[in-house]
Amino acid sequence: MAKQAAEAANNRRWNYPSREEHPDQDVFVYQAWCKACGICIEFCPTNVFRADKTGHPVVEHPEECIACNLCEMLCPDMAITVYKERAKKNDS
Repeated sequence: MAKQAAEAANNRRWNYPSREEHPDQDVFVYQAWCKACGICIEFCPTNVFRADKTGHPVVEHPEECIACNLCEMLCPDMAITVYKERAKKNDS
């Protein structure tokens, strides 16, 4: 019984694509999980995303990303990962 429970828990675990699968992308949308709700597009302060013809987000301007992580935090499907680091302010 314990073995079956452990197997069931492993099947429910979120398995994000590894960074090696998309090494050149600072903002990654895992399309298999995305339901095209548009939250990331609406709340992105720098308009990094655009909607494709099906309404799914596409990272159109990755260079504009300020790594605020709003898209990642607000995504109800946990389909977005931001690998870019927020620029540090100089205190000088």
